[in-house]
Amino acid sequence: MRVKLSPIRSDKQINYTFGHDSFEFQVTGDGNTIEQQGVYDLSSFTDDGSLEDPPFPIIQGYREDGTLYLELINFYQSDAPESVLFPKWEEVNKS
Repeated sequence: MRVKLSPIRSDKQINYTFGHDSFEFQVTGDGNTIEQQGVYDLSSFTDDGSLEDPPFPIIQGYREDGTLYLELINFYQSDAPESVLFPKWEEVNKS
């Protein structure tokens, strides 16, 4: 799976844990209060093509030549480094 974390300015934080064709996310706000969390298993999405109407926090998702690509929301704070502001596609697991 390849992931690109697309920057969106927010005081909240979002953390991801990746598996093979799956991921978990957790959004935290003030005082590390969990505001939203979820688990997505995309293993049934096996054919090349795009995800239709992807759910939060997926911006877009598609499979190409058997590889799953996900563009996900990434909240950042005002002091974020350039690597967060200008993300690149990254391999998040090896199968």
